[in-house]
Amino acid sequence: MSTLLHNILILGEAQVWFPSNSMLVTGLLFGTIIFVLGFAAGVIFFPAWQNHTRRAAERKLSQQFKRVIEQLNQTVAGVKILSDCHGKKLTASQCAKLEKHRNTISSALSDLLSVAVTARASDISEESTPPKTARSSRRLFGGATRIKWQHEPVDESTGLPNEAALLANFSLLLDAAKKSGRDSGLLFVKIDKLSHLKSRFGAFGVQHFVQRTIQLIQESVSKTDLLCHWQDDTFAILMPDTDQRSGTEIAKAIRNSIRNHHYRHDKSNVEVLVTASLGYTQCKPGDHTDVLISRGQSALERSENRGRNQLHLHEGETVGLLT
Repeated sequence: MSTLLHNILILGEAQVWFPSNSMLVTGLLFGTIIFVLGFAAGVIFFPAWQNHTRRAAERKLSQQFKRVIEQLNQTVAGVKILSDCHGKKLTASQCAKLEKHRNTISSALSDLLSVAVTARASDISEESTPPKTARSSRRLFGGATRIKWQHEPVDESTGLPNEAALLANFSLLLDAAKKSGRDSGLLFVKIDKLSHLKSRFGAFGVQHFVQRTIQLIQESVSKTDLLCHWQDDTFAILMPDTDQRSGTEIAKAIRNSIRNHHYRHDKSNVEVLVTASLGYTQCKPGDHTDVLISRGQSALERSENRGRNQLHLHEGETVGLLT
């Protein structure tokens, strides 16, 4: 009993240890540092890990594709030899086996191509959708001026109103602007280095790029605007009831739509970079056709001289770059 009491007394007198405030602060600081370092490492190295994983997957796909092509080539060569040497000696059972393999290979290739083509079409559709700001950015001064455009004569290569039609319609635009007292816009769009594309893909091949560019422009402008063919590689857009801010926003949308579109050559399916140089000028009531066209051409020329994918604005006295 005395021993038990003695132990109880010792226990009661024993001091319980608690960490000091400085030790708690040090521990919290150390834990915070470890957390921050771990988070920073994740931010830094995760993209690199993603790129490494993507490249590894691409290499594996390339290797697998190469093996499949080699096996198909070997199969074709073997079948040709079999056909030339022993085709007439094949039994009914052997013919049945060949027929089965033919159906299996054909079905597998069809499934593969179907998946690949569907994926490509989806990617192109998503990436090449024209910016929604193109049409919605139009700011009219009030009720839209209705101009009865003249769509003839037509340029045979593009199906658009030609240069003569543009000049006639420009006169209609300026007459309407004089009556309404509202500004209009003139935009020139020139496909960059079209002659180089022709030398690479031929005149027939490059026509696909031209038609796709026309479609992108038409998707970016308003239904009240008029798109015309000006020269071999240049188009002009007449935009009634358009202030300068809206006109330049539309020009930027067209430039970006062309630049971001994934052009592909029909036969080789090679992706081709296509850009455009643009020149915009504001049309005031009372302005003359030749002066406005000269301004638009001057802005376009400035863009061409500066390089691909450029847009310049002619403000009457000065020509400025728009980014």
